[in-house]
Amino acid sequence: FYLHQVYEQQQEFLVRLNAFDLQYPISSTKQVKIFLLGAKQDEALCEWILAGSAHGNVVSLAGRLSLVQSAALMKDAVMNYSCDSSPLHMASAMNAPIAAIFLSTTTANGFGPLSDIRHIVETREKLDCRPCTTHGRSACPRGDLACATTIPAQQLLEPLIPIITSTEK
Repeated sequence: FYLHQVYEQQQEFLVRLNAFDLQYPISSTKQVKIFLLGAKQDEALCEWILAGSAHGNVVSLAGRLSLVQSAALMKDAVMNYSCDSSPLHMASAMNAPIAAIFLSTTTANGFGPLSDIRHIVETREKLDCRPCTTHGRSACPRGDLACATTIPAQQLLEPLIPIITSTEK
C-alpha cells in the first residue's frame, strides 16, 4: 500500500513538473539535464518516474553510481532535490545547492540542509501528526500523506525559478 502511495505522489510531482515547464520551459531555456539518483533498489521507481516525465532530458542513474560519484554529481548540480535522507546530508557535506523536502520529519528535530544555497520545502498546513517520529516512518499513520499532498507545486519548484530565469538563452 505504501509503495502505491509513493508512486501516486511521484506521479503528482510529474504532473506538477510538466505544468511548471509550460510556464518556465526548462528544456528550451538552456541545456539542463535532470538526473535521478538512487541505489540499485531504486531503479524501478526511477525508471517509472522517467517514463512519466514529459522531458527528454531526464536520465536515471539509480544503481549506477558509487556514493563518491553521486556526491560529485550533486556538487556540480545547479540544484538538488532530496527528502530528509542521506542525499540531503551528502549535499550539505559537499556544500551543494539543495532543496530539502521535509514530509513526515521537520527541521525542528535538528536536521536540515547546511549548504550555502539551501531551500526548505514543507507543508504550510498545521498537521497534528507531524513529525511522525524523529526519522519519519515507512507508511503514513493517517493514510493520507497530507505532509506531501499539501505542498503546492509552486512552493516545490520555486528554488528553480531564479536559476532558470537568470540563465535563459
